[in-house]
Amino acid sequence: MREGKRRRVSVAVGELLPEILEKIEKKSGGRLPRILSKWPGIVGYEVARHTTPVLLRGKRLAVEVDDGVWMAELSRFHRRRIIEAVNRSFGKEVITEIRFRPQGSNSGR
Repeated sequence: MREGKRRRVSVAVGELLPEILEKIEKKSGGRLPRILSKWPGIVGYEVARHTTPVLLRGKRLAVEVDDGVWMAELSRFHRRRIIEAVNRSFGKEVITEIRFRPQGSNSGR
């Protein structure tokens, strides 16, 4: 083998996953991955099927929603309940605001 040439080594995804999750946790203070793992228990199975927490900036949680009707329903009637449920699941105030946005949106607002 020539000097300076790298050998490719196969690595199982399962071996990389803990390191990747640790990096994500550090960037979000560890809260977003924990919210993701608890999400169905926090909001219920049906809501979880249509939503995904995607960004946590400070105490503002951005949640992508796969359907406009669901987004309107959650925004109008369930925002406060979800904020309270997230905070209750952690036993402290983790979020104070939640923003719903269409799935695939790149906006961090």
